[in-house]
Amino acid sequence: MTGRPRPLPVQAEVVLLRASQEALANVRKHAGASSVDVSLDYEPDGVTLQVADDGRGFDPGRRSSGFGLDGMRARVTQVGGTLNVQTMPGAGTTIRVDLPLAAAGPLEALTVPAVSGPAVGAASPGAALGERVGR
Repeated sequence: MTGRPRPLPVQAEVVLLRASQEALANVRKHAGASSVDVSLDYEPDGVTLQVADDGRGFDPGRRSSGFGLDGMRARVTQVGGTLNVQTMPGAGTTIRVDLPLAAAGPLEALTVPAVSGPAVGAASPGAALGERVGR
């Protein structure tokens, strides 16, 4: 984690949490990676989540039958953010989510549906991010 941590709008926390969960699930299911780095960077005007693995990568031009990256992109763009995927076969994958945190902006307009199960937001996503995970 870099930058000065600060409270984030709930909508931003949910998007960051879900994006990190989906990216890590993709690493587990598809990458064959021996390690993955997760970082959360606080900047004055936003926050960036990055998940980078050393796995097999994939051809970004090939259409997937899954909903993972498309769903992640939809969540991120709904709050005014951007999703960037850098990958190529044999070279690992990096997922980068950039969320702007303007005083008045898309984050305040998003309605997050209720989620059943364990409490969402019980811990800030930043508390669990920023550590290297390896097998």
